[in-house]
Amino acid sequence: MSPRRVLFDFACGFLEARARAPIVEWAERNLYLIDGNGVLTGYVDTESYPYIREPLESMADPAVKSVVLCWSAQSLKSTSLMINAGYRLAMDPTPILWVMDTRTSAVKFSIDRWQRFVEASECLRALKPNDGDLFKNMEMYFQSATLMFAGSNSAGSLASFPAGLVIGDEEDKYPPARGKEAAPVENAVERMAGNPYGKEIHACTPTVEDGVIWRAFKMGDQRHFYVPCPSCTRFLKFEFAGLKWDPEARNKDGLWDLPEVRRSAYYECPACMFSIGDSHKLRMLRAGEWRPDAPEGEGVPRQAGCRSYRINRLYSTLPSGSFGEIACRHILAGKDPSKRQAFSNSVLAEPYGGDAEGIEIDALARCENYMRGKAGVLPEPVLVLTAGVDVQKDRLEAELVGWGIGEESWGLGYRIFMGDPERGEVWDGLDAWLLKEWAHPLGQRLKAACVCVDSGFLTERVYDFVQPRHWRRVYAVKGFEGQPGAPLVSRPGKSSVQRVTLFRVCRYTANEYVYSRLRVDEPGPCFCHFASVGEGYDEEFFKQLTAEKLERRRVNGRVVRRWVKPGAARNEALDVRGYAAAAFTILNADLPVIAQQMELKLEADKDERRSELDAELKEGFKEAARATRRRPQVGKGFVGRW
Repeated sequence: MSPRRVLFDFACGFLEARARAPIVEWAERNLYLIDGNGVLTGYVDTESYPYIREPLESMADPAVKSVVLCWSAQSLKSTSLMINAGYRLAMDPTPILWVMDTRTSAVKFSIDRWQRFVEASECLRALKPNDGDLFKNMEMYFQSATLMFAGSNSAGSLASFPAGLVIGDEEDKYPPARGKEAAPVENAVERMAGNPYGKEIHACTPTVEDGVIWRAFKMGDQRHFYVPCPSCTRFLKFEFAGLKWDPEARNKDGLWDLPEVRRSAYYECPACMFSIGDSHKLRMLRAGEWRPDAPEGEGVPRQAGCRSYRINRLYSTLPSGSFGEIACRHILAGKDPSKRQAFSNSVLAEPYGGDAEGIEIDALARCENYMRGKAGVLPEPVLVLTAGVDVQKDRLEAELVGWGIGEESWGLGYRIFMGDPERGEVWDGLDAWLLKEWAHPLGQRLKAACVCVDSGFLTERVYDFVQPRHWRRVYAVKGFEGQPGAPLVSRPGKSSVQRVTLFRVCRYTANEYVYSRLRVDEPGPCFCHFASVGEGYDEEFFKQLTAEKLERRRVNGRVVRRWVKPGAARNEALDVRGYAAAAFTILNADLPVIAQQMELKLEADKDERRSELDAELKEGFKEAARATRRRPQVGKGFVGRW
């Protein structure tokens, strides 16, 4: 046999062997997962998570050009991406670009998950280069192909690497397009422009309707996982509306009894009303199938060759995906908008639609006379105080806010300190107001525990004020526009001038925080109370508090949500309340513990007072007893001798 024939037969056999290795079967034989919690540690086992099979097959199918995973948290999204990347490196080599929200996130993921996965899987470990310099945290030159991690905030890393597979991970956290640069998603996909066999994978938990992943899901065929009912065998898809629990599972106070809710939770079949329990779930998943639900005839543009998958945590067989656990998560979210958004995004895989476009408030109806003429006396539920300060060219504006359990808030006073902030007198007035002590009905005296002062104007003068008061938690803050999903307050940093502690406050999140709480209409968690007009809460205050509106604008082909202030409207009250909320976030107070400590202190004071009274009474009795023992001296006269 000629050498050419031998080489030809070897090549045919090699290609045939590769063709006979579907991704799911190959992964179950060759890939070993490492899970920090030990739940998923072991060889890939799709029998326990059947819903990942078809998405994996779509990732490996050359006919599918784009795959979208709009999945809840803890639904094996990242695990599926790692399985696909491992398969491509070993069986279908192509340069891979894996983009995450930041470089820091990419390094952490590479070290904590990906590299441990490579070391545990023999087939991937064998492909590592012999030279350690070719296998770094962000750049890995395997013997078969190259894998590069990148942060979406680094335009250079996205533009310097031609790829055959682009993985966009957590895309809703990517920064928006800036100036003449394309958005990070488009920039990354452009790396495949010269590759006719290129594939793009978009994976993220949804945030808002205008988010990248939700729009990508809508442009695909919108597949959902349908499972058969154990009773009537009709196929259904798990949605939160079908989750039920015992409506009588409440304690004596009328609050939900979470252990009983967890025990009684079930899913109700919409066809036969059968109560589906967690014990039925795995058998249903193994008989389930993905079905496209994209509506027809609505004029929605579709992306050719795009399969989009959405799944929520109700399908998960992990402990965090039990019906009871999800029911409890829903109850604990309560009316808190931030917790409701987290539940909607991370558990239900749904975009959150609870943002206030704008809001109007009846000033007189919202004001309460909870001071009742007792100046300097706090409402009893108030546990800590924070303040926000805004700096203008001719004045300082500040608000003191009290906070209680469930982030219920009480506006205690809004003050305007007129004067030139370049001079010290106006700052002295502010400082004296911040140092004021407030009497609490439980006996303690409270004052502002944390203060945020805007340093966007007269920066150095603000630094002069906050630096010597750092020990009182008086901090300089600087606002930035931000985007949906950004944290309210950044981690502390140091200013370049005077090296003072500096926090950055996201204006988008701050406005969202304030507006969402203004929409809560019943006293309780997240409700905003305001003192009387005499404390500064007049009609002008509420006009400023609700001055901005949320608008959608198209920037570089992408819909961007921004808070807009119409015309010459003033918004200082909104900014100040946002800074006070930022101060509460920085303080990170454990309010239930503080409430318990205050009650214990009250009881201790009462016991001490009782002890003092008992001691006074005992001393009084002793004095009386001594007085009765003191008899007058008997005289020597006739009467005394009688």
